[in-house]
Amino acid sequence: MGFPKLPEGYDEVGRGWAPADDAALPEWEPWETASVCVRRGVQRGNGSRFLRVDYDSTKAGWSAESPAWVELKATQLDPLTKAGRRVLAEGTFSLHAAPDACFTAEFTTAPQGAAGHPTETRHWVHALFSEPVAGRCAPVRLELRFRGEHGGQTDPPGSGDPYRLVLNTAQLRSRRNVRQHTAPMGNGQQVVSLFYTNPDAQGLGVMKRMNPPYSPPYHELSSDLRLFWEYQVPADGKVNLHRHQTEEIWYVTAGEGTFIQDGEEQVIRAGDSIIIYPGSWHGMRADRGDFTFLVIDVGVGRSNQPH
Repeated sequence: MGFPKLPEGYDEVGRGWAPADDAALPEWEPWETASVCVRRGVQRGNGSRFLRVDYDSTKAGWSAESPAWVELKATQLDPLTKAGRRVLAEGTFSLHAAPDACFTAEFTTAPQGAAGHPTETRHWVHALFSEPVAGRCAPVRLELRFRGEHGGQTDPPGSGDPYRLVLNTAQLRSRRNVRQHTAPMGNGQQVVSLFYTNPDAQGLGVMKRMNPPYSPPYHELSSDLRLFWEYQVPADGKVNLHRHQTEEIWYVTAGEGTFIQDGEEQVIRAGDSIIIYPGSWHGMRADRGDFTFLVIDVGVGRSNQPH
């Protein structure tokens, strides 16, 4: 027996497995050992989000009694402490026989799922997807317990903890799903893509101009990292000379241009990296075509000192 394939038109974003033994993860082959497979993604036809729970009772040692329900609890977690923030959903939902003799429950944000696949319409499914533009980037913990037709048998047993798995722990960023700020600079412009910032950092002027970047602000970073941004500087644009009391690293990903630091100029190009020490005047001119680089800004002495 194996977990069934997703229906046609379902695009998977991620999956989780249970049970998961942390000590055995380096050698873990979930498709061979797991009893539960949880998949989330998007339906191409209507753009709705879905969560699908597949249960293989044979791997769990279930008896002849078929599972009929799944008790599900979804809790949004703080990304740093992993403590529960709020319960998104809690209830008992019907299971349906799947083609490969598994049992399935499907939840979606649309009124109906794929043909022949009963679904539960639940708005909380949206929270299972990272939405950086909306400032929603918290992981979600699912707790699952499967119950037999007559309510007598459960997996895991009623005296034990439910199956647990966490979704959304990898906070995926790309230019498609981050806040961006475009500003004229020199004869051109610069485009700032905000990937990760520390909301406690003071003096981040670009972040303020995004007004605000996220509301309410959320915390993902626990280190002295203040920001991780991408700058795109089209030809003839520039980064004005400036300085700050934090340490900064630039990594050039595309193009070449003129870098200025404390009065010295040099050409930098894709593959180069630069460290900028606190208090150093620095900037660049895109005088050799389009230019793109990453910026990593770190507080000095465990501080978040402002520009």
